[in-house]
Amino acid sequence: MPDRTELTLTLHATHDSDRDGIRAALAAQGLEHDLEGVFTDPVLGDGYTVEELVIDNGTEHRTLAEALVAHTRYTAFELVHYPDRIHLGRYAAYAPGHDLYFAFCDVDGAPYSDDREVARWLASAPEGMTVADWLTIYYGPGLLGTSVHAALAELRT
Repeated sequence: MPDRTELTLTLHATHDSDRDGIRAALAAQGLEHDLEGVFTDPVLGDGYTVEELVIDNGTEHRTLAEALVAHTRYTAFELVHYPDRIHLGRYAAYAPGHDLYFAFCDVDGAPYSDDREVARWLASAPEGMTVADWLTIYYGPGLLGTSVHAALAELRT
């Protein structure tokens, strides 16, 4: 069975003061081998791809995402740990001022939520709350990543 997959980190915004934090987060995961090319003249929106990454039940993406948030102030990013035949894909997104968002992802790196999870979240909403309210002000922004995705979309334009 395969135990290797690809991980892509896409920086949508950063600042010179965050470079050491990004380096430290990547180095802590053993991903420092190609950093000089990335940081000599970074192109925002381009992905930093690590191929042949050993899977550890999806923890690499979570550990790296949390380290990036902890060690930077201005960096907005998306991180995709692609699925293989036996492991689900994992996705993380962050923009300053928003919560770090985690989800599963498909083979194209598009995030998705399990329909059973969404049903459970909706069932736990306060009585009388509309789905529209749930999606816009209650759970939706954090659980479905709508606020962080809106922030990243602004950075892409």
